[in-house]
Amino acid sequence: MGLRSPDAGQYARRSQSCDAQRCAYAREWTRGQGAVAVRCRRVAARVYMGRRSEKIATRKGKQEKLRTKLFARVGKQIIAAIREGGDNVESNAALASALDAARAANFPKDNVERLMKKATSTDQEDYKVSLFEVYGHEGVGLLIQVFTDNNNRAISEMRTILNRQQVSMASAGSVSYNFDKKGMLLLRGVPSEGEQADELLMNAIEAGAEECEFSEEHDAFELFTEATDLMAVKQALQQEHGYAIERAELVMVPRTRCEVSEEAAEKNFTLMDALEDLDDVDQIFHNME
Repeated sequence: MGLRSPDAGQYARRSQSCDAQRCAYAREWTRGQGAVAVRCRRVAARVYMGRRSEKIATRKGKQEKLRTKLFARVGKQIIAAIREGGDNVESNAALASALDAARAANFPKDNVERLMKKATSTDQEDYKVSLFEVYGHEGVGLLIQVFTDNNNRAISEMRTILNRQQVSMASAGSVSYNFDKKGMLLLRGVPSEGEQADELLMNAIEAGAEECEFSEEHDAFELFTEATDLMAVKQALQQEHGYAIERAELVMVPRTRCEVSEEAAEKNFTLMDALEDLDDVDQIFHNME
């Protein structure tokens, strides 16, 4: 299952630069012969209100439904990843992410091995990754990532839903300019607050992560990295600190977010739910606050 940007709803956040004498996080971390100053970012629990909180709860249930589709999609992801970046897991983050997803879905190991061999076959379906841009309700930008062997089919099915929801496709670059490609690690087993959470923050920054925050939607910590650092940070956290990484993948993170009304938020969630039900749709990213 793909990642959705978690900040859907109103929430309280503490984000501050701490004085080194008052907070252990604001210190210089030595990397090689250089040092970098680390900014403390602590994220308080999000506070959802009104009908939007009900929609968030519904969407948590939706995540469980989406996991059942992962078993069918994981084969396409493995094939696309190998064809695009080769079969070296150490250098191909997309393949590593697909294999992580296969393990999380309890995908049989022999099936994975068979798919990896078929990926180089000339008669195998050629699944490719495509990114489509959409304007949602009240100016929200949506990036829809699909894995498909037929872009025309994918576009036709998406247009049907977009027309029904009274939104439209956006021109290339008009939405994506506001997003950066980042690495994202999903980590469970650490409480959202307390000493263990504080220790995770320090270890994550030391390993090379840019951000570490707790997601209420996924009920887990999300760590963000530069796209090229994803696998190195994952390896450091697993091997040096023993953290269990549930997922490691490339995502699109918005630079700025868009505040919308409760009504528009519900419409956008309904839109994303409908799009996610399409077989070709893999992930949806948005900039809704």
